[in-house]
Amino acid sequence: MAIFRRKTRTRRRGARLRWGLGPFLGIGLFTVVTTTAGIYQVYSQYQVIRMAYVLDQDLFELRRATETHKRLNLSIASYKHPLAVQTLARDALDMHAPTVHEELIVPSGAAPEPPIGSGSVPWFAPEPDDGAEGGSP
Repeated sequence: MAIFRRKTRTRRRGARLRWGLGPFLGIGLFTVVTTTAGIYQVYSQYQVIRMAYVLDQDLFELRRATETHKRLNLSIASYKHPLAVQTLARDALDMHAPTVHEELIVPSGAAPEPPIGSGSVPWFAPEPDDGAEGGSP
């Protein structure tokens, strides 16, 4: 017959207060990971809001540039009309159509003639050839 021995546990007296290193490291690691994830989420939300402000500012600039472009196109179209150019020259630049005495006609290849009625020789008139160069007898 075999005798079976019953294994008995020995109990310590008092409460067990020692957890060991494992649970402490687990709680610390959980805290660090959770804090890092929270900081990343807040930072990414900040970046999204910052980009929204940049896009809003760029949209405002686009609308302003579009309005300026429309105004410039309208201004160019008004200056292309012949009467608008004539009116601008007369009113803003104080220009007028030349009279007969103010006209200067320049023929192609020749020196311009002096204005009619001035009676003076222009400074660019050709000098008379005295024959000193020996080209003609």
